[in-house]
Amino acid sequence: MRWVLAVPLVALAGFGLSAMDGSSAHAVAGIAGTNRATSVYASPLTRRRVPHPPAKVGCYRFVATGWKRTACDTSTFVRARFPHPEVLSGIAGGSVVRSGHRHTAPPFTVSVISAQPVLQQAGTEADGVQGAGAYSLQDNVFFKGTNKHEDGVQFTDQSSPVLGVDLNGICVWQLDIKTQHYSPTCASSLGGRVGLVEGTVFSGLLTAAAVDTGGTVTAVVVGDKYGRGKGHRWNNASGSILGYGGGSQAVFSNTEEALGMEVSSCLNDDGFIGYSVFCTTGKLKPMAYVSYSPGPSTSNYKTVETSNLIPVIGSPPAELPKPLVYFYGGYTAQINYVATTTGHCWTGALPYCQ
Repeated sequence: MRWVLAVPLVALAGFGLSAMDGSSAHAVAGIAGTNRATSVYASPLTRRRVPHPPAKVGCYRFVATGWKRTACDTSTFVRARFPHPEVLSGIAGGSVVRSGHRHTAPPFTVSVISAQPVLQQAGTEADGVQGAGAYSLQDNVFFKGTNKHEDGVQFTDQSSPVLGVDLNGICVWQLDIKTQHYSPTCASSLGGRVGLVEGTVFSGLLTAAAVDTGGTVTAVVVGDKYGRGKGHRWNNASGSILGYGGGSQAVFSNTEEALGMEVSSCLNDDGFIGYSVFCTTGKLKPMAYVSYSPGPSTSNYKTVETSNLIPVIGSPPAELPKPLVYFYGGYTAQINYVATTTGHCWTGALPYCQ
Protein backbone atom coordinates (compact mmCIF):
# COMPACT_ATOMS: atom_id res chain seq x y z
CA MET A 1 0.00 0.00 0.00
CA ARG A 2 1.39 3.42 -0.98
CA TRP A 3 0.59 6.76 0.60
CA VAL A 4 -0.58 9.29 -2.00
CA LEU A 5 -0.51 13.08 -1.76
CA ALA A 6 -3.94 14.22 -2.91
CA VAL A 7 -5.75 17.44 -3.63
CA PRO A 8 -7.58 18.12 -0.34
CA LEU A 9 -11.32 17.70 -0.07
CA VAL A 10 -11.83 19.52 3.21
CA ALA A 11 -14.94 20.14 5.28
CA LEU A 12 -15.52 20.72 8.94
CA ALA A 13 -17.38 18.06 10.89
CA GLY A 14 -17.73 17.58 14.60
CA PHE A 15 -19.92 16.79 17.56
CA GLY A 16 -19.87 15.50 21.13
CA LEU A 17 -18.46 12.05 21.82
CA SER A 18 -20.90 9.20 22.44
CA ALA A 19 -20.05 7.57 25.74
CA MET A 20 -18.28 4.23 25.58
CA ASP A 21 -16.78 2.34 28.46
CA GLY A 22 -13.24 1.14 27.94
CA SER A 23 -14.38 -2.48 28.15
CA SER A 24 -16.94 -2.01 25.39
CA ALA A 25 -15.86 -2.70 21.84
CA HIS A 26 -16.74 -2.71 18.21
CA ALA A 27 -18.77 -5.73 17.19
CA VAL A 28 -19.37 -7.06 13.70
CA ALA A 29 -20.90 -10.10 12.04
CA GLY A 30 -24.15 -9.69 13.95
CA ILE A 31 -22.68 -9.30 17.45
CA ALA A 32 -24.72 -6.76 19.40
CA GLY A 33 -23.11 -3.53 20.61
CA THR A 34 -23.92 -1.01 23.31
CA ASN A 35 -27.46 0.36 23.27
CA ARG A 36 -27.04 4.02 22.44
CA ALA A 37 -30.24 4.87 24.28
CA THR A 38 -28.21 4.47 27.48
CA SER A 39 -25.31 6.57 26.21
CA VAL A 40 -24.51 10.05 27.45
CA TYR A 41 -22.42 12.65 25.72
CA ALA A 42 -19.65 12.78 28.26
CA SER A 43 -15.93 12.07 28.29
CA PRO A 44 -15.70 8.35 29.06
CA LEU A 45 -12.24 7.93 27.59
CA THR A 46 -10.75 9.89 30.49
CA ARG A 47 -11.73 7.18 32.97
CA ARG A 48 -8.48 5.72 34.23
CA ARG A 49 -8.45 1.96 33.88
CA VAL A 50 -4.78 0.92 34.10
CA PRO A 51 -1.46 2.66 34.87
CA HIS A 52 0.90 3.34 32.01
CA PRO A 53 3.18 0.50 30.85
CA PRO A 54 6.92 0.54 31.65
CA ALA A 55 8.84 3.33 29.89
CA LYS A 56 10.96 0.76 28.09
CA VAL A 57 10.80 -0.44 24.51
CA GLY A 58 8.86 -3.69 24.33
CA CYS A 59 5.42 -5.32 24.33
CA TYR A 60 3.26 -5.72 27.42
CA ARG A 61 -0.02 -7.15 28.67
CA PHE A 62 -1.83 -5.92 31.78
CA VAL A 63 -2.70 -8.56 34.39
CA ALA A 64 -4.05 -8.33 37.94
CA THR A 65 -0.60 -7.67 39.38
CA GLY A 66 0.36 -5.06 36.77
CA TRP A 67 2.08 -5.00 33.39
CA LYS A 68 3.76 -8.20 32.29
CA ARG A 69 6.24 -8.26 29.44
CA THR A 70 5.21 -10.36 26.47
CA ALA A 71 6.99 -11.23 23.25
CA CYS A 72 6.57 -8.83 20.35
CA ASP A 73 5.66 -10.39 17.04
CA THR A 74 8.48 -11.31 14.69
CA SER A 75 8.89 -9.30 11.48
CA THR A 76 8.00 -12.44 9.51
CA PHE A 77 4.72 -12.81 11.41
CA VAL A 78 3.88 -9.12 10.96
CA ARG A 79 4.51 -9.28 7.20
CA ALA A 80 2.32 -12.37 6.92
CA ARG A 81 -0.60 -11.21 9.10
CA PHE A 82 -0.76 -7.42 9.27
CA PRO A 83 -0.62 -5.47 5.99
CA HIS A 84 -0.26 -1.68 6.03
CA PRO A 85 -3.31 0.26 7.34
CA GLU A 86 -5.11 3.56 6.43
CA VAL A 87 -6.80 6.74 7.76
CA LEU A 88 -10.00 8.80 7.47
CA SER A 89 -11.38 11.87 9.29
CA GLY A 90 -9.75 13.45 12.32
CA ILE A 91 -8.79 16.49 14.39
CA ALA A 92 -6.08 19.04 13.70
CA GLY A 93 -4.62 21.81 15.85
CA GLY A 94 -5.02 25.20 14.20
CA SER A 95 -4.37 28.80 15.15
CA VAL A 96 -6.32 31.98 15.86
CA VAL A 97 -5.44 35.67 15.77
CA ARG A 98 -6.27 37.72 18.85
CA SER A 99 -5.40 41.41 19.17
CA GLY A 100 -3.05 41.13 16.21
CA HIS A 101 -1.14 38.13 17.61
CA ARG A 102 -1.36 34.60 16.25
CA HIS A 103 -1.86 31.84 18.82
CA THR A 104 -1.11 28.25 17.75
CA ALA A 105 -2.59 25.12 19.34
CA PRO A 106 -0.14 23.21 21.53
CA PRO A 107 1.06 19.76 20.41
CA PHE A 108 -1.02 16.68 21.16
CA THR A 109 0.28 14.08 23.59
CA VAL A 110 -2.50 11.48 23.37
CA SER A 111 -5.35 10.47 21.07
CA VAL A 112 -7.99 7.73 21.16
CA ILE A 113 -10.18 6.28 18.41
CA SER A 114 -13.38 4.37 19.23
CA ALA A 115 -15.90 2.42 17.17
CA GLN A 116 -19.09 0.67 18.20
CA PRO A 117 -22.18 -0.46 16.30
CA VAL A 118 -25.55 1.07 17.02
CA LEU A 119 -27.55 -1.75 18.60
CA GLN A 120 -30.65 -1.13 16.54
CA GLN A 121 -28.73 -1.78 13.33
CA ALA A 122 -25.58 -3.79 14.05
CA GLY A 123 -25.51 -5.66 10.71
CA THR A 124 -22.55 -7.62 9.40
CA GLU A 125 -19.09 -6.86 8.03
CA ALA A 126 -16.54 -8.58 5.82
CA ASP A 127 -13.15 -7.52 4.53
CA GLY A 128 -12.71 -7.61 0.77
CA VAL A 129 -9.49 -9.61 1.06
CA GLN A 130 -9.33 -11.13 4.55
CA GLY A 131 -12.95 -12.28 4.73
CA ALA A 132 -15.80 -12.13 7.25
CA GLY A 133 -15.20 -10.24 10.49
CA ALA A 134 -11.83 -8.74 9.55
CA TYR A 135 -11.21 -5.01 9.91
CA SER A 136 -8.74 -2.44 11.19
CA LEU A 137 -9.18 0.37 13.72
CA GLN A 138 -6.57 3.12 13.38
CA ASP A 139 -5.35 6.19 15.25
CA ASN A 140 -2.85 8.05 13.11
CA VAL A 141 -0.73 11.19 12.68
CA PHE A 142 1.29 12.81 9.89
CA PHE A 143 4.21 15.23 10.32
CA LYS A 144 7.57 16.34 8.95
CA GLY A 145 10.11 14.39 10.97
CA THR A 146 13.69 14.81 12.06
CA ASN A 147 14.67 13.06 8.81
CA LYS A 148 13.29 16.13 6.93
CA HIS A 149 10.72 13.88 5.22
CA GLU A 150 6.96 13.65 5.51
CA ASP A 151 6.45 10.85 8.04
CA GLY A 152 3.59 9.10 9.74
CA VAL A 153 2.80 7.11 12.87
CA GLN A 154 -0.16 4.73 13.01
CA PHE A 155 -1.46 3.22 16.25
CA THR A 156 -3.60 0.32 15.07
CA ASP A 157 -5.53 -2.82 15.81
CA GLN A 158 -6.00 -5.23 12.93
CA SER A 159 -8.50 -7.93 13.82
CA SER A 160 -9.54 -11.14 12.09
CA PRO A 161 -11.27 -14.33 13.31
CA VAL A 162 -8.98 -17.32 13.88
CA LEU A 163 -10.40 -20.66 15.09
CA GLY A 164 -13.43 -19.04 16.69
CA VAL A 165 -11.60 -16.18 18.45
CA ASP A 166 -10.24 -12.84 17.28
CA LEU A 167 -6.56 -12.39 16.49
CA ASN A 168 -5.83 -8.76 17.31
CA GLY A 169 -2.60 -7.24 16.08
CA ILE A 170 -1.86 -4.13 18.15
CA CYS A 171 0.88 -2.20 16.34
CA VAL A 172 2.88 0.99 16.12
CA TRP A 173 3.66 1.66 12.46
CA GLN A 174 6.35 4.28 11.82
CA LEU A 175 6.75 5.21 8.18
CA ASP A 176 8.82 7.44 5.96
CA ILE A 177 6.30 8.42 3.30
CA LYS A 178 8.93 9.59 0.78
CA THR A 179 10.86 6.32 0.79
CA GLN A 180 7.82 4.15 1.66
CA HIS A 181 9.80 2.56 4.48
CA TYR A 182 7.57 0.99 7.15
CA SER A 183 8.82 0.11 10.64
CA PRO A 184 6.13 -1.86 12.49
CA THR A 185 6.24 -3.26 16.01
CA CYS A 186 3.26 -5.45 16.95
CA ALA A 187 1.94 -7.64 19.73
CA SER A 188 -0.76 -10.22 19.02
CA SER A 189 -3.64 -10.93 21.37
CA LEU A 190 -6.27 -13.66 21.12
CA GLY A 191 -9.55 -12.54 22.66
CA GLY A 192 -12.58 -10.37 22.05
CA ARG A 193 -13.17 -7.47 19.71
CA VAL A 194 -11.16 -4.28 20.15
CA GLY A 195 -13.15 -1.04 20.13
CA LEU A 196 -10.62 1.43 21.61
CA VAL A 197 -7.10 2.16 20.38
CA GLU A 198 -4.98 4.77 22.16
CA GLY A 199 -1.72 6.37 21.07
CA THR A 200 0.59 8.41 23.30
CA VAL A 201 4.01 10.03 23.34
CA PHE A 202 5.85 10.07 26.67
CA SER A 203 9.55 10.38 27.57
CA GLY A 204 10.65 9.96 23.96
CA LEU A 205 8.57 6.79 23.52
CA LEU A 206 5.46 6.03 21.45
CA THR A 207 2.85 3.68 22.89
CA ALA A 208 -0.11 1.99 21.22
CA ALA A 209 -2.62 0.39 23.60
CA ALA A 210 -5.87 -1.46 22.95
CA VAL A 211 -8.55 -3.03 25.14
CA ASP A 212 -10.87 -5.82 24.01
CA THR A 213 -14.31 -6.97 25.15
CA GLY A 214 -12.72 -9.46 27.54
CA GLY A 215 -10.90 -6.64 29.34
CA THR A 216 -7.43 -7.59 28.06
CA VAL A 217 -5.19 -4.55 27.64
CA THR A 218 -2.18 -4.89 25.34
CA ALA A 219 0.49 -2.21 24.80
CA VAL A 220 3.37 -1.76 22.39
CA VAL A 221 6.15 0.70 23.34
CA VAL A 222 8.72 1.84 20.75
CA GLY A 223 11.36 4.53 20.32
CA ASP A 224 10.23 7.72 18.57
CA LYS A 225 12.12 7.10 15.34
CA TYR A 226 11.24 10.30 13.47
CA GLY A 227 10.79 12.70 16.39
CA ARG A 228 7.00 12.85 16.34
CA GLY A 229 6.96 13.93 20.01
CA LYS A 230 9.47 16.77 19.54
CA GLY A 231 8.34 20.35 19.24
CA HIS A 232 4.92 20.94 17.64
CA ARG A 233 5.04 17.98 15.24
CA TRP A 234 1.98 16.20 16.66
CA ASN A 235 -0.80 18.56 15.63
CA ASN A 236 -3.21 16.20 13.86
CA ALA A 237 -4.88 12.86 14.53
CA SER A 238 -7.19 10.88 12.29
CA GLY A 239 -8.69 7.44 11.95
CA SER A 240 -11.67 5.21 11.43
CA ILE A 241 -12.73 1.60 11.02
CA LEU A 242 -11.57 0.42 7.60
CA GLY A 243 -10.36 -2.55 5.61
CA TYR A 244 -7.95 -4.97 7.24
CA GLY A 245 -4.96 -3.78 5.18
CA GLY A 246 -3.16 -4.07 1.88
CA GLY A 247 -5.70 -1.88 0.09
CA SER A 248 -8.78 -3.86 1.15
CA GLN A 249 -12.26 -2.54 1.90
CA ALA A 250 -14.40 -3.15 4.98
CA VAL A 251 -17.81 -3.99 3.51
CA PHE A 252 -20.68 -3.49 5.96
CA SER A 253 -24.33 -4.41 5.47
CA ASN A 254 -27.36 -2.93 7.29
CA THR A 255 -25.06 -1.11 9.68
CA GLU A 256 -24.97 2.06 11.75
CA GLU A 257 -21.53 2.66 13.23
CA ALA A 258 -20.82 5.25 15.93
CA LEU A 259 -17.28 6.58 15.51
CA GLY A 260 -15.43 8.86 17.92
CA MET A 261 -12.04 10.47 18.26
CA GLU A 262 -10.57 12.32 21.22
CA VAL A 263 -7.24 14.14 21.47
CA SER A 264 -5.59 16.13 24.24
CA SER A 265 -2.57 18.31 24.81
CA CYS A 266 -2.47 16.96 28.39
CA LEU A 267 -1.40 13.37 28.80
CA ASN A 268 -3.47 12.97 31.97
CA ASP A 269 -6.71 14.29 30.45
CA ASP A 270 -7.51 11.53 27.99
CA GLY A 271 -7.42 7.80 27.40
CA PHE A 272 -7.79 4.57 29.36
CA ILE A 273 -4.06 4.53 30.23
CA GLY A 274 -3.18 6.65 33.27
CA TYR A 275 -0.09 8.90 33.34
CA SER A 276 0.77 10.70 36.58
CA VAL A 277 2.36 13.77 35.00
CA PHE A 278 1.67 17.48 35.24
CA CYS A 279 0.20 19.33 32.27
CA THR A 280 2.40 22.23 31.21
CA THR A 281 1.00 22.88 27.73
CA GLY A 282 -1.62 25.31 26.46
CA LYS A 283 -5.25 24.61 25.61
CA LEU A 284 -6.55 23.22 22.31
CA LYS A 285 -9.73 25.28 22.63
CA PRO A 286 -10.70 27.10 20.45
CA MET A 287 -8.07 26.21 17.86
CA ALA A 288 -8.78 22.53 17.21
CA TYR A 289 -10.90 21.74 14.16
CA VAL A 290 -11.98 18.76 12.09
CA SER A 291 -11.51 17.83 8.43
CA TYR A 292 -12.13 14.92 6.10
CA SER A 293 -9.36 12.93 4.45
CA PRO A 294 -7.44 14.03 2.51
CA GLY A 295 -7.11 17.33 4.35
CA PRO A 296 -5.22 19.12 7.13
CA SER A 297 -5.91 16.24 9.53
CA THR A 298 -3.90 13.94 7.27
CA SER A 299 -1.43 16.44 5.74
CA ASN A 300 -3.39 16.00 2.49
CA TYR A 301 -2.36 12.36 2.21
CA LYS A 302 -4.70 9.49 1.45
CA THR A 303 -4.29 5.74 1.02
CA VAL A 304 -6.12 3.03 -0.85
CA GLU A 305 -7.98 1.16 1.90
CA THR A 306 -11.65 2.02 2.30
CA SER A 307 -14.97 1.36 3.99
CA ASN A 308 -18.42 1.46 2.40
CA LEU A 309 -19.82 3.42 5.36
CA ILE A 310 -21.07 6.95 4.61
CA PRO A 311 -21.39 9.70 7.27
CA VAL A 312 -25.07 10.53 7.80
CA ILE A 313 -24.29 14.26 7.70
CA GLY A 314 -22.83 13.87 4.19
CA SER A 315 -19.31 13.44 2.92
CA PRO A 316 -18.46 16.29 3.10
CA PRO A 317 -21.50 17.39 5.08
CA ALA A 318 -23.80 19.99 3.54
CA GLU A 319 -24.68 21.35 6.98
CA LEU A 320 -22.64 21.19 10.15
CA PRO A 321 -24.11 20.27 13.53
CA LYS A 322 -23.07 22.40 16.50
CA PRO A 323 -20.72 22.37 18.26
CA LEU A 324 -18.16 21.61 15.55
CA VAL A 325 -15.70 20.26 18.08
CA TYR A 326 -16.64 19.41 21.67
CA PHE A 327 -14.11 20.45 24.32
CA TYR A 328 -13.50 19.25 27.86
CA GLY A 329 -11.57 21.67 30.06
CA GLY A 330 -10.17 23.31 26.95
CA TYR A 331 -7.33 20.79 26.68
CA THR A 332 -9.28 17.84 25.24
CA ALA A 333 -11.09 17.95 21.89
CA GLN A 334 -13.64 15.39 20.70
CA ILE A 335 -15.64 14.54 17.62
CA ASN A 336 -18.34 11.96 17.07
CA TYR A 337 -20.30 10.92 14.02
CA VAL A 338 -22.49 8.10 12.79
CA ALA A 339 -21.84 6.39 9.46
CA THR A 340 -24.16 3.92 7.74
CA THR A 341 -24.25 1.87 4.57
CA THR A 342 -26.89 4.19 3.12
CA GLY A 343 -25.67 7.58 4.33
CA HIS A 344 -28.94 7.95 6.27
CA CYS A 345 -29.99 7.07 9.81
CA TRP A 346 -31.77 3.74 10.03
CA THR A 347 -33.44 4.99 13.19
CA GLY A 348 -33.64 8.32 15.00
CA ALA A 349 -32.55 11.71 13.70
CA LEU A 350 -29.40 13.55 12.72
CA PRO A 351 -26.67 13.88 13.70
CA TYR A 352 -26.48 10.91 16.12
CA CYS A 353 -29.30 8.71 14.75
CA GLN A 354 -31.08 8.84 18.13
